[in-house]
Amino acid sequence: MLWIFVIDNDVTKAISPTALDAAIQAVERGLCADGPDARGFDEGNRAGREWRALEAWDVEGNFLLNSEIDPERIGGREHDVSFMEGTKKWRKFTKWNSAGYTVDLETGQPNFLPATPLQYLLRLGLQNAVFGDPITLFGLQQRERRLRIVTEQPDIVGEAPTFEEMDHYLRESEDFARLDIPAMG
Repeated sequence: MLWIFVIDNDVTKAISPTALDAAIQAVERGLCADGPDARGFDEGNRAGREWRALEAWDVEGNFLLNSEIDPERIGGREHDVSFMEGTKKWRKFTKWNSAGYTVDLETGQPNFLPATPLQYLLRLGLQNAVFGDPITLFGLQQRERRLRIVTEQPDIVGEAPTFEEMDHYLRESEDFARLDIPAMG
């Protein structure tokens, strides 16, 4: 199942400025002079422009991480991970030159598509706003001509909810709407 949630802009305005917010703003500014639209370049070049804008912000702010640090564990389709025992946090590394996935519903049917860096960062911001998660942007890692986004989030101790518990919570407590489409991912 896929849940969709839309929040109004007042929620995102309440978030204090962080590296994540700064990176989002830098990528948006890198797309064009007046915001996050694609004017002035071919839409097919959007992801590349976003990576370059994120890299420029990263180098300027000195968030570039040691290129030789490798995650401890191979993860799923979006991330590889390391558990940082001292801080009890998970460090998540996107796959090289990848920013996870997004679901496109333009045709009425869901399509699982590669996300751009901006889509990935905005999704993290929404997750922090809606669920109160403290996911932080740790930096970028560069190896040769490849990049990946590195984030950190606290370990959550407890049992995973059942599908029914999650469905109830999302629809009843958080105003999500469940789409009756086949499971994805």
